[in-house]
Amino acid sequence: MNDSLARLISDNASYYFRTAELKMKFIEDLSTDEDSCMESFEAFFDEFSSTVRKMKATEADLKTMVIYIICQIMGVMISKGFKEKDINSEMLSDFYEMDHKKEREEILSVLKKICIHMITYSSRPKKQPMYSKKITDCIRYIDNNVEDKLTLSQVSRILNYSASHLSHQFSKETGLSFSEYVKLAKIDKAKTLLVARKSIEEVSSTLNFSSASHFIAVFKKEVGITPKQFALWVNKYGSVA
Repeated sequence: MNDSLARLISDNASYYFRTAELKMKFIEDLSTDEDSCMESFEAFFDEFSSTVRKMKATEADLKTMVIYIICQIMGVMISKGFKEKDINSEMLSDFYEMDHKKEREEILSVLKKICIHMITYSSRPKKQPMYSKKITDCIRYIDNNVEDKLTLSQVSRILNYSASHLSHQFSKETGLSFSEYVKLAKIDKAKTLLVARKSIEEVSSTLNFSSASHFIAVFKKEVGITPKQFALWVNKYGSVA
């Protein structure tokens, strides 16, 4: 938290105290039933919106407060067993949208959107996938060789499985086709490489996409923003991959 924001909160402690209480109540209610969590959020959001108006917070200070709130939410969700990678994937495009908002009401609107998104996400049942040995072997091979040009026929031959049966079983157990899983595994690896400041061309080549433009199109479709936008965000706010 920067010095100007710390002073702003200190000078307006009477306003901010009630907001902080309601924020903690909302955060504590995460992953309870959706209705209770939504009720806690609405009480917090109404108070927070009123408070930042009374405090006359600048847009920059408001963005900092919002990022701090979201980081707190993420920390609690991770402590309750949600995967950081999945949470970040859910919120990344919303975060990027907020970064381009300049008006107070627009920033508050994005905060509301992110929080409601997280309430819905945290209410989903957390299932531990139980895969057969065949599918476990297949997933492990993909994850360990994600930089290769992976095809169903190639992997099934290496693992000594029938391609048609592997394809059917993979979809049945994971809910994804073989090619969809490979695509998502490559996108996850791409995020890691972009965080390491690899160029778009390097990432595309490393992960065996047919071209940089194809990589950009696939990344944007799956993540919601382009690789360049992702890299700019990471450089500005730190890793969210």
